[in-house]
Amino acid sequence: MEKKIVMSTFFDAFYQQAKVKNLMNMSICDKSWEECSQRHINVEHCKYFKHSCHHGANCRLLHLNDTFHLQYFDHNSRPIDTYTPDFLHSKVCSYGHKCRDLKDSIHLSQKKHLCFNYLLCDLQEDQEHSRNFLHLCNEACLQQGHTDSTHFDKYIHWCNCSSSPCMNAKKSVCFHDCNNPKCTFCKEDSFCPRFQYHLDFYFHTNLETAFSMSPLNPVTEQFPQCKLVDKSTLKHQITDLLKGSNVNVQYNGQKYLFHGYQVTKNYCDVLGMVLQDPDDESQLEIVPQSLYRTGVQVLDTQVKEQHQPWASSEILVFKHDSISRIFDVVLNQHLEGTNMTFQDAIQKIHQHGYAIFVVGGAVRDVVRQVLKFNLNETNCKKEELKDIDLAFGASSYEIRSLFNPNEKLVVNNDTGRVTIGLEKPGSLFLEGKSIKGMDSDRNHSRQIYSSSVAHEAAYRDFTCNALFYDPINKTIVDTCFGNGIVDAVNNKLSISSTDYQSWCDGNPTKLIRYFYMLYKSYQSSDYTKNFVIDQLTACMNDAKKKLDILDNLYHTVRIGIMRKEKTAEARKRRDVFMALFTTQGVPQFIVNELTAKISSL
Repeated sequence: MEKKIVMSTFFDAFYQQAKVKNLMNMSICDKSWEECSQRHINVEHCKYFKHSCHHGANCRLLHLNDTFHLQYFDHNSRPIDTYTPDFLHSKVCSYGHKCRDLKDSIHLSQKKHLCFNYLLCDLQEDQEHSRNFLHLCNEACLQQGHTDSTHFDKYIHWCNCSSSPCMNAKKSVCFHDCNNPKCTFCKEDSFCPRFQYHLDFYFHTNLETAFSMSPLNPVTEQFPQCKLVDKSTLKHQITDLLKGSNVNVQYNGQKYLFHGYQVTKNYCDVLGMVLQDPDDESQLEIVPQSLYRTGVQVLDTQVKEQHQPWASSEILVFKHDSISRIFDVVLNQHLEGTNMTFQDAIQKIHQHGYAIFVVGGAVRDVVRQVLKFNLNETNCKKEELKDIDLAFGASSYEIRSLFNPNEKLVVNNDTGRVTIGLEKPGSLFLEGKSIKGMDSDRNHSRQIYSSSVAHEAAYRDFTCNALFYDPINKTIVDTCFGNGIVDAVNNKLSISSTDYQSWCDGNPTKLIRYFYMLYKSYQSSDYTKNFVIDQLTACMNDAKKKLDILDNLYHTVRIGIMRKEKTAEARKRRDVFMALFTTQGVPQFIVNELTAKISSL
């Protein structure tokens, strides 16, 4: 099984609320944290009562002046418990290498992160790197009674538990030898500091469970009607193992994970089956089409949750009744020139066993309308929701084969873009493309489609646009661990991949998309802005990337800004858009080149 690690902790879930709540004026509970029963049965209790911190005056977070910890824990009313380890109060960030604040020096001084290359990192001896990142310890030091706290400042260890939540906190390997019969640290129904500590110091392959157990989920706390969904309860979109992903197979005597299919550059024709080395996800084996059925043996016997598009632990699924009802209304509209509704076309793709999602601006805009402006199916701005984009786990020609000529399906043979319904100004039609697999951004050497939306998210531009709507389960799929929903509501631009450089190199036109989103009143951090400007400057010195950027700018201004008009009002919109390049600090010589490109419009 592929191991993707995201560590979710109680305190980090609380930390997300620091920006939106003022909890300074809180009473002190007459029970300590571990003795308090109210915190298990009444979520509101933790919002209004502090609890005694085990470390008292010696608390590390107290000396770090950690404001939010001080809001929730009192350090004067309880003596220090001698059995509590000095490193109980974790400094490990729950987002690991996916954290959006890896460039924030203040955040790095307070939290450590799991290194992206935690197994084979060649920078472990680099002082600055090891100061900020944790790596996997390959030694059996826990079983040997290793208790050196400095060791745990550098390394993290595998947990062999199979239960969820993990109950290894009952064992001495987790340094819990208090022998206190009243201790509630290890109760199965507790979400306590001991459990939080265990999550921080051990890898787990079941990833979102602890996060969902937290009494204060970052999304559901801000938007109570947005419910976190247990993914095991979702109706399977994948019913055929070789239309799924993460399927255990064997080829030439070696075990692999089936990932998807390699396709032509335009995503139209299938070239081969893509198999992934389970021990090194970057190593791919391409099986020719002629050997699909004879050379590849499927080891899994039935479709499971791990084969579904949302199986990755970095993906959270939410349900909101108003959002579902709005999409019910939108998708029940008829496609121009056909006797089908949007939903009819979606169901046809689903019934043939392919993953299918609504993606992009429509999902972002509905989420924002509902969660920020409290709109519903009767007063939402349906005129803003005509652009319905699909993402499907199939090649373009596979989708085309499902529809008859009367259903007006057209494939663009250059881009692989599929449209269903007559495409004309003001008409209602669907458009979509294959879900991208690994290493499949625009400028990559090969193109792969997959049913898993985890890799697709890394190739989208921003987190707010990496939201998927599942029309089968009527749920919102957030591929960025909840950041997509929060950023969509707050009009914030955050890059959807933690590998910023690959994000840009894979498709430099995302840089123009940044300015287009600013034009639509979105905002970004200074770091994101500076990164975009630096990359734009570098790309304009590369002939191929420069051509891509200039062509995309022309298309964006002509279609997105001026709407193919040449009126005075359209040119005014063009000038407002182009002024953003100057106000954001793009070098003037680049602004001049960009302006020259669109001067004829």
